[in-house]
Amino acid sequence: MGRFGSSLSAKVLLYVLLFLLAVLLQSSLLASPLSRAVPSLLTPLLLSLALWEEKPGLVLGLSFLAGLLLDLVSSTPLGVYTLTFLLLSAVTLALQRIFFSLRFSLWLVLVLVFDFLARLLSTALILLSTGKEIPFSLFLDNLSLGLLYTALCAVPLYPLCRLLRPKRPSERFQVL
Repeated sequence: MGRFGSSLSAKVLLYVLLFLLAVLLQSSLLASPLSRAVPSLLTPLLLSLALWEEKPGLVLGLSFLAGLLLDLVSSTPLGVYTLTFLLLSAVTLALQRIFFSLRFSLWLVLVLVFDFLARLLSTALILLSTGKEIPFSLFLDNLSLGLLYTALCAVPLYPLCRLLRPKRPSERFQVL
């Protein structure tokens, strides 16, 4: 298993607690009335989980949970973030072998790509489900500032994500 815990239930519990904390911070403290955009604290956690976890069922189950938690505290139609996180995690799982041993700079670029696609997909789903228009300037503010804030919040989350990263069998044993 990973460096942080040896049992699957401990890992799931840890991710659930991290997701709850991220959603609470993201939806309350960081979402002040004065801010035009909110960072996504779930993005670095979900991306790292999808890139480094060996069990696809665990990744998709936790992605579903993270999306559902965000759906429950946001004012969007129920299921927007759940579907968004499930789709993006599934795509990331497919690319997992390519990016398993990535460095910080590539990880941060992938966080921004994941967040950009999540914001774009969730906006499209909101438009399709509600029929309401979002002013383009508001969308651009949310997108540009949101990506910047996500990048700034992702930097201190990287050590935690690396700590949660499991070791692959090839990393566990060294050939002399």
